[in-house]
Amino acid sequence: MTFPQLLSGQLAQYSARRIEPARHQEHFFLGGQRQTHATSNQPRTVWQLNYSQLNEEEARSLRSFFESLPVNDFFDFIDPWTGETFPSCRLASPTLNLVAGRDFRYSLELEVHHV
Repeated sequence: MTFPQLLSGQLAQYSARRIEPARHQEHFFLGGQRQTHATSNQPRTVWQLNYSQLNEEEARSLRSFFESLPVNDFFDFIDPWTGETFPSCRLASPTLNLVAGRDFRYSLELEVHHV
């Protein structure tokens, strides 16, 4: 299953963010000292997607995608910046907060995690 595109063919709208947080673990010792080390050398990527002014068809497409995913199921996500396909992605939230405006335009914030 692949994350849907907008009608324009774009994968995201302006103000989307791509974050590659480092995975690390901290150990705290008596005396106030701490030690930090990487827990994995495999990169993790997070996309924060903010959609606004979606029409009904785009909103319906995103809602259908969300509803078709079994709980904690993975999907393929195409990076909007590079076009690279990332398998084994999941949504950060188990709920979809699709907000309808008065002009029948919709807005939505999603966070996609590549694990």
